[in-house]
Amino acid sequence: MGDDRNDEGAFAPGMHHDDALPDLDPEPRSIAPPSSIPLSPGTVVADKFALQRVIASGGMGTVFEAWDTLIERKVALKLMHPHYTTDPSMVARFRREAQAAARVQHPNIVNVLEVGRRRDGAFYLVQELLVGQTLREHLDARGPLEPDEALAILVPVMSGIAAAHASGIIHRDLKPENVILARSPSGEIIPKIIDFGLAKLHEPGKQSLTRLGMLLGTPQYMAPEQVLAEKIDTRADVWAMGVVTFEMLSGVQPFGADGLARLLAKIVSSDPPPSLDFVAPKAAWPFAPAVARALARDLKERFATILDFRDALCEAHGGTRLLVGHAAPNPGQFVGPGLADVVPIEDPVLDAPVHDLPDGFGAPLPEDGGGYVRVNRPPPPLPPRPGALLQRPRVPVLTPLPASRTEWGGSESHGHTDEEDPVKLAEEALDVNALDDAIRWAQIALEIPGESEDVRGKAWLVLTIAQRWLGQYGEAARAAQEAMARMPRGSNGWHAAFGHLVIAYGYLGRKDRLLARVDELVQLEEEEGVTTEAHLVSACRLAIFVIRAGVPQLGRKLARDAHSRVARAGVVGPFLRAWLAAARAEIAIFEGDPAAYLRRVEAAVDGFTEASDIRNACVQRTNVGLAYMHLGAYDRACFGLRRAVAVAEPMQLDFLPFAQGALGYCLAHLGRDAEGLPIIEAALQTSRQRNDRRREAGLLVYAARIRAMQGDHGGAVTLARTAAEEAEDLPPKRAYALAVLADALLAEGHALAALAPASEAASHLDRIGGIEEGDALTRLVQALAMHATGQEPEARRRLGEARRRLLEKADKIGDRRFRRSFLEQVPDHRRLLETASQWLGPA
Repeated sequence: MGDDRNDEGAFAPGMHHDDALPDLDPEPRSIAPPSSIPLSPGTVVADKFALQRVIASGGMGTVFEAWDTLIERKVALKLMHPHYTTDPSMVARFRREAQAAARVQHPNIVNVLEVGRRRDGAFYLVQELLVGQTLREHLDARGPLEPDEALAILVPVMSGIAAAHASGIIHRDLKPENVILARSPSGEIIPKIIDFGLAKLHEPGKQSLTRLGMLLGTPQYMAPEQVLAEKIDTRADVWAMGVVTFEMLSGVQPFGADGLARLLAKIVSSDPPPSLDFVAPKAAWPFAPAVARALARDLKERFATILDFRDALCEAHGGTRLLVGHAAPNPGQFVGPGLADVVPIEDPVLDAPVHDLPDGFGAPLPEDGGGYVRVNRPPPPLPPRPGALLQRPRVPVLTPLPASRTEWGGSESHGHTDEEDPVKLAEEALDVNALDDAIRWAQIALEIPGESEDVRGKAWLVLTIAQRWLGQYGEAARAAQEAMARMPRGSNGWHAAFGHLVIAYGYLGRKDRLLARVDELVQLEEEEGVTTEAHLVSACRLAIFVIRAGVPQLGRKLARDAHSRVARAGVVGPFLRAWLAAARAEIAIFEGDPAAYLRRVEAAVDGFTEASDIRNACVQRTNVGLAYMHLGAYDRACFGLRRAVAVAEPMQLDFLPFAQGALGYCLAHLGRDAEGLPIIEAALQTSRQRNDRRREAGLLVYAARIRAMQGDHGGAVTLARTAAEEAEDLPPKRAYALAVLADALLAEGHALAALAPASEAASHLDRIGGIEEGDALTRLVQALAMHATGQEPEARRRLGEARRRLLEKADKIGDRRFRRSFLEQVPDHRRLLETASQWLGPA
């Protein structure tokens, strides 16, 4: 069998390369499409599993490494190939694998976390992600194993098999390829049994698959009764483990032959199998009698249970204690620890709890509104207390957004997608983040003559959202205007287009267009007289980008008005809660309250996750990393940003370059500037290709700051000057860029040249009242430039004011550790305080 691992050692349980699937073509080729959107890295399954990369493919489907955005852990997601949904035998095999693995809870059997079905009928299976070698790879690299090492693997594997047998399950395909030597973070090797696709659920009245005349299994490890399609029981697994044990101790298989027919003939012949002590090293000879009994063709002579076989091996070794293996520094090497007592291994990722499949798993699974079914659903919210509504009879009730994760009302697909409806396919592609497919299908829909304005409006809306997330802001703005022109004014779809128009204008730096949208939203409320959740989401989006455009007073008003309406309305949906938290976080960072910013972006993550909006949840996870960066907790920032980048990168979302740039900047603060700067430079190229001026300016500032850290002040001047030019219409970004420019000029001894950019940066700061990044640096360099040009009294006054503001911000941070890192680990803050102490004395 082939190699199932990727290059990084992640293993896809139960998939083999020699069962390769045909390539999937994600390109729509005609108006008559396939019934589902082919999935690839970057798409989303079941509202929460973001596919990151293909691990392996096989006859039943494809296995992806995925990120569970709800639990925040890596998993392996096996997706059945859609054309097998009409093959009862393949569906039964897929279900059997899930049912068998989920029935057994044992640390040496792969954990099944979830099972469900997509709209197209294809099942998916979510398992723990195992990182490590297969036993086959280990044997190929090492040859015969020493008895200590062999038993360190065999004993836990046999214990897992015994647990399966106790649950009425016969594996029927035990072999080195189906044992993973998983590495835990603490260094232990945990053997894991995988691939229960051929497992027999031992239940009265159910016929064995082998009795149907099918040869299922791997011939080299099949028991004689399995080859002859006779009735089998748990002793078939005892035989298979006898073959595996023989191979581990000797380096060869007991039944070698050219061709399948000769191999099977040897297995069922009356000739005794070769003795282990004839082919194995001398250290393995004591195990020969136990292995010979496991390979007895007469079932009455074979071990009755796998535990009997295990105990015989341990007794031959001279003891009965179990063994634990430890990972060597080289992951390709297994280190046998000798005889040691087993200790429990607790790892939140590798040893996630197993959840039983529901009753009636063999029955058809119903589809939910989003097209997926999850085995384990969270409990429904508690009903309101009796009389709760009577106590507040005049509370206004907001018209909620649709329950679906999509923003457009009434356009969700139910059941299978209509193969003749490209708009439905476009929406389905958007749901799973297949953004290029969403754009293509929407364009196909727009080319169909005679379509209604409602259908065309939906197609334009899909284009708007997909293009926005791909960073195509100019195209997204035009598509949004087309969608709004065709949708009922004030509807959910209209607001979705409006909100993405706001986002596009924000990233394009179109302050004038943003302010016009504020007037439009106010006018709409006056005309309609009704405020919906969608309306308040639009207000929150406007608030964020109006603040970033340098009009914080207006942005605060929009956000606070929305917050007061929500407070009066009581219960609102998670999507609105998330946007409200994001808007209030924007206010917090501009008011210089990084602790409040952190709390609010974490609340936004929770809200978007609850709303199954993985894209926006990922944006807010990036902001969590930025919050830690503002607090000087650069190690935590790197951890959070790496996670966000890991999800966003295969999805190719628009904010990815800035998340990468922030990661590079944090790495530089940890002394890893040689690693951080190339990350920023690569992100800059992407931002330039997308004409994303706001993020390009921010990345240029990060690059300039790292150049200054490295002592290249000339390079910092060039980069900062370019950043200031790119941020011409973005006052907060321009202020930061000018401050970095002035600081670099001062470092080069050009005090007069530094005064102008320092003064302009301070004027932006005074007018806005605060900026997202660079507040302390802006105030410091103005004082330094004034001091260097002879304006001593004003310089001292400005520096004293800067210190006072910084300490006021620090006083808002309740956690003493974060307060200390905010003042001592952020270089600009530490430098400001040190300079003020030198000029003005202690605070």
